[in-house]
Amino acid sequence: GTLLAENGVEPGFAIVGMGKLGGDELTYHSDLDLIFLHSGAGLPSGPNEIEAQEYWIRVTQRLISILTTVTRTGYAYKLDTRLRPSGNAGVLVTSFESYLHYHQSSQPWEHQALIKGRISGGVGEAAWFENVSQDILRATYDPSPCPVHALDG
Repeated sequence: GTLLAENGVEPGFAIVGMGKLGGDELTYHSDLDLIFLHSGAGLPSGPNEIEAQEYWIRVTQRLISILTTVTRTGYAYKLDTRLRPSGNAGVLVTSFESYLHYHQSSQPWEHQALIKGRISGGVGEAAWFENVSQDILRATYDPSPCPVHALDG
């Protein structure tokens, strides 16, 4: 099935290219650093009614399977999805809301990784990522918890 609009809100899905993909610096041996985000909205249709999260997980799994299929001439791409919240232990697809909540307390290096983050594909509310990334990058940091700064005083 598909996801239908819920309360007038169309389901959104964003494939975010990070690293060399997001920075338009791909080379022959580059892997694709990807983050998958969804809006959390959507009513299921079809014979097996599933929640939006499960729907987007299945879509993402199919996409990863297609991109990483090995053919006679090799593989199309190597994918790296470890930059998502909670790394390999986390869910494959994160809701926009959870992603924003995660980055309210994430590490500075994770914010720095967002510098090269760009929407590489998706449907619906993709501009959301650009706005949130800019907000996260504009956040100010309190350097006092850093052990290096503790030595200054």
